[in-house]
Amino acid sequence: MSIYFETSLGDVVFDLYTKRCPVACKNFIQLCKSGFYNGCLFYNLEKSFIVQSGDRTGTGQVSDSFDGGLFPRELPTNVKHDKVGILGYSHKLNNNFDVTNNAKVNGSQFYITLRRQIDYLDGKYTAFGSLEEDPNNIIQQLNNMPTDNDGRPLADIRILKAHVIDDPFAIPSNNVVVDKTTFILDNNNNGDYRPKEEIVVPRVSWKKLNNTADKNNNDKKNHHGNTSTHVETSNGTNSNTKINIKEKQNADSAAKTLEILGDLPTVDTKPPETVLFVCKLNSITDSDALELIFSRFGDIKSCHVVCDWKTGDSLQYAFIEYENEESCNEAYLKMNNVKIDDRRIQVDFSQSVSKEWNAFKRRGGGSNRSNGKNVSKGGGMKRRWVEKDTNDNNDNNNNNTTAGTMTKKRRWVENDN
Repeated sequence: MSIYFETSLGDVVFDLYTKRCPVACKNFIQLCKSGFYNGCLFYNLEKSFIVQSGDRTGTGQVSDSFDGGLFPRELPTNVKHDKVGILGYSHKLNNNFDVTNNAKVNGSQFYITLRRQIDYLDGKYTAFGSLEEDPNNIIQQLNNMPTDNDGRPLADIRILKAHVIDDPFAIPSNNVVVDKTTFILDNNNNGDYRPKEEIVVPRVSWKKLNNTADKNNNDKKNHHGNTSTHVETSNGTNSNTKINIKEKQNADSAAKTLEILGDLPTVDTKPPETVLFVCKLNSITDSDALELIFSRFGDIKSCHVVCDWKTGDSLQYAFIEYENEESCNEAYLKMNNVKIDDRRIQVDFSQSVSKEWNAFKRRGGGSNRSNGKNVSKGGGMKRRWVEKDTNDNNDNNNNNTTAGTMTKKRRWVENDN
């Protein structure tokens, strides 16, 4: 089952370990359904370690379960703090007691790990979930937030709303609806909703910072757009058209440079529109399986999972070529971010021009230098390396043929076809 948070930074999804930690997960689901976490601050941030939330006062001092009070930890041995985004309950006990101790320490406060391999938390804290989807890189954004000396972020970052995607415990929602009066609107904090129980001094909200930045950017765009629309050049072309022409000229110049450097066969070369690039594959996914999955959208010319040339191991990306562009577009729209073999793949249109390069070389373009062999140079001329014996001590002025050191000198010889 999963829950997701709407936060000031974007949405993030967590999977809960409902079978390994049922008590912890049930309490968390009830708190989410009740709206307890709505508006809660991320009140403590320790860079490259953890970020904490779940206290409606914003102080980190209050932690009650849904039923009131606290409940014992659940510490299965197969749950580890081995990756970024582990979800666990916070408590402040000195964890030197034995793991079988049934001390009641868990409540509402929770933490999210910001790095991998925090082994010393294993067997001490109840880890009951892990990060599943983070399209906005919220974990990384949180880790980069500046804080004060007490670890509180300098801008207020909140859980705007908690959602339960699937409830395996079938908890009725009629008795877990939060009262709207438990939230207050802080007019001095740019309309930021915060819990009535919050006692910390509000800071500028992240929403306000983003809105201000977006407004400034829009004002600049509108200003430039309005002024450029009415400016006419001497030949009657407005400045917007002039800018587009300039951008096209820059793009053409860049393409010519790539052609000179050998990165493009010709200036007009474009990547094919029927080839998809698929990455983040599971290492066990092979070409046949991938072709079977993607063939539902149309006929496939080729499907190739790229492998290491030495070991044969999958490099976890592939190229899929369709017969027509419509099938390719449909596959792109429907298969991006889909799970295959427990991996959420990424699909995009291929930017590779390797096939165009091969076709260009078959037509006689480019060069392939090799000793003693004719080499094509595109314009119908063939060149080859030849060697000639020369005398290093030969004196051309006196026609002196005194024997000297014989060496081999190489030069290009060009012959017509």
